[in-house]
Amino acid sequence: MKIIMAIYRNFSVFLSVFIVYIILYACASQATLTGGKKDTTPPQILKTKPDNYVKNFDEKEIKIYFDEYFQLNSPNDNIIISPKIEKEPDFIIRGKILNIRFHETLQSDVTYTISMNEAVKDITEGNTMPLERFVFSTGNYIDS
Repeated sequence: MKIIMAIYRNFSVFLSVFIVYIILYACASQATLTGGKKDTTPPQILKTKPDNYVKNFDEKEIKIYFDEYFQLNSPNDNIIISPKIEKEPDFIIRGKILNIRFHETLQSDVTYTISMNEAVKDITEGNTMPLERFVFSTGNYIDS
């Protein structure tokens, strides 16, 4: 008799849970996902390390932080470093950060400009960032 009562109790608990699950599942509205508003803004630079227009630059890497995930569009063609350096730097994406890693010692007392001409675009809609410049000097002043 005890066994029959235990089976009955377990079955009634299972049946109650199953009925509640069916009721909750039936309440869910099923509709096609719209995806929300279309993304029309390109990635924006939040900050850079070191700061833009820094003097006495003596590092091997520049980090540029963006407000969204992005991809690079032909970086060797669209990112121009002036004056020209011999070895192309590495352009490494880590999350929302672009690392520009130099492979050579930069000339002393020279102002460098990194122009990103539509090289950065967001990964969802392909909105390209307009021309942005990062300027730094290996000397005591920024040359015009």
